[in-house]
Amino acid sequence: MERVNELLNSIELAKDEANLADLENQAAESSLWDDPSKAQKLLSTLTVVKDKITKLRDLQAKVAIVSVYEIFFIYTYLFYVTWQTFIGLTVCAG
Repeated sequence: MERVNELLNSIELAKDEANLADLENQAAESSLWDDPSKAQKLLSTLTVVKDKITKLRDLQAKVAIVSVYEIFFIYTYLFYVTWQTFIGLTVCAG
C-alpha cells in the first residue's frame, strides 16, 4: 500500500490542479473564440486534465479506504490473538 501512495504522490496532482486553474482562466477569457482551433485545443486539453485529476482523486480515495480496512483487519487479528492467549487457548498458525 505504501508503494501505491508513493506513486500517487509522484504524479504531482498539485501541479495538474494548478495547470487546470490556468486552463480554466484561459477558457474564461472573452477572446477565447477569436481563434476557434486554439479554443478547441484548449477545451480538449482542459477536459483531459480534468479527467486525469478526477481519476487520481478517485484512486486516492480508494487507496485510503483500503488502508483503513487493512488497519482494521490487522488490529482485529491482533485482538483475537491476544484474547486467545489471555483465555489460555493456543492459536496455531499455519
